[in-house]
Amino acid sequence: SDVETRLMIEAYSMKLCQSYYETEGFEVKDVSANHPYDLLIKNKEKTFFIEVKGTQTKAENIILTKNEVALSKSHGKKMILFIVHSIEMNKKSVKKGSGVMKIIKPWVVNPDMLTPISYTYKMS
Repeated sequence: SDVETRLMIEAYSMKLCQSYYETEGFEVKDVSANHPYDLLIKNKEKTFFIEVKGTQTKAENIILTKNEVALSKSHGKKMILFIVHSIEMNKKSVKKGSGVMKIIKPWVVNPDMLTPISYTYKMS
């Protein structure tokens, strides 16, 4: 299903990001369950917040949450956007070795590049 595919792509992208930064000498912690970013990385001198995005497309556009945008605006110099695009699927799994990594560091959201795609309307 689309949900299963999305979850597999997300897990694959997170694993690639984690491996990349561990190789770079960072301690990597998955905080995605309770933070507006996915990974917290630290070494002796630096700490960064990482937002990970994975997609089967070329990532010409990505969807950001309100909290992701707010965090980038407030902590942009410590933010990294880690994108894995062009991910290929086998019948029921991600094709191993597929995807192209793109790292934007620091990641400070440019308001001119944002397009609202939904709003909440209060009924009372």
